[in-house]
Amino acid sequence: MRALFLASILLLGCGGETGEADPIAPPAGPADHPSPAPSTPGKTCGEQEFKIARAIPDVLIVLDRSGSMAEGGAPTLWDSSRSAIYEITGAMGGQIGFGLSVFPSGGSPYSCNDSFSCETSASLLVPIGVGSAAAIKTALAPMQACGGTPTATALAKARQQLQALPQNGHTRSVLLVTDGGPNCNDALNPMTCVCSWGGKCWDAQDCLDDAGTFKELDALCAAGIKTYVLGLGSAQSMTSVLGGMAKHGCTGTPHAATDPASIKQALQQITGGIATCSFEVDCSKVQDIYLVNFYLDGKPVPRNAAHTAGWDWTASCKPGLGKGTVEFFGAECAAIKGAGGKTIGAKYGCATAID
Repeated sequence: MRALFLASILLLGCGGETGEADPIAPPAGPADHPSPAPSTPGKTCGEQEFKIARAIPDVLIVLDRSGSMAEGGAPTLWDSSRSAIYEITGAMGGQIGFGLSVFPSGGSPYSCNDSFSCETSASLLVPIGVGSAAAIKTALAPMQACGGTPTATALAKARQQLQALPQNGHTRSVLLVTDGGPNCNDALNPMTCVCSWGGKCWDAQDCLDDAGTFKELDALCAAGIKTYVLGLGSAQSMTSVLGGMAKHGCTGTPHAATDPASIKQALQQITGGIATCSFEVDCSKVQDIYLVNFYLDGKPVPRNAAHTAGWDWTASCKPGLGKGTVEFFGAECAAIKGAGGKTIGAKYGCATAID
């Protein structure tokens, strides 16, 4: 289920001539683009209201529920990661569409069976959507942690699930939360491999499957899906593996956490970076991109081609055709993402204010 935030925009009636131009460049001069008479944004012209929609990114949380997540003293990594996920999906659920997948997940995710310790499910535990925090908590709360760490297979299923979703033009990402080295690859040789927790292995399923995991991360990246890696607890000791995951996942640097506070902080940092300040504009309402002004809580925000503040077209409207995209930057973007957000409006008809 998709959902989009709607922000009211005011359409003003006084206009200039229709024209097209580079969306990054400042308004052209009279010789190549007739400009309207100087005006003060928000103080002239009749108005007509229409709506824009916030571009909501899709994020699939792929959570490790292997047995090691429940080991150690209280609170366990399993309890701490679930609590942090509840909080983050609740706080960011209006800015990001979250979904949930866990691994291993063969048989039932609500019971432990050694026969399914390396299995993964072909379906999402919670479908991706805005406002999915309650469903995620309902799914995770009764779940037990057990089994191996079939990370490569889980990522392959994640890619299939994300690619099967209807295309909406919004970004899609995987948020991988794990506490150990990937394993569960029967094709590896226990006599020659390195064990996923170090040392020698006696079973192929215990071999470190870093190469297989990197391959699946490459496939996700090639599909335009970035993977953010959060290593928990002892996973921090596998610096090279986590670094390789983030590199192949096209996010560069992994995140690490050891306790409830740092897990929450890492998830806040990741999701805060994923949330966008982009809005889709119905171009049938915009005949000239040089006659648009945007507002936050009633205050005009100038267009800024340097993208250090203000707003700019990232996909400009052709006169009256299709959809365009505007994005806010700097302090304005931070205000939109902040607690309570901002009321976003616009007026059409007066010359765009330029910073």
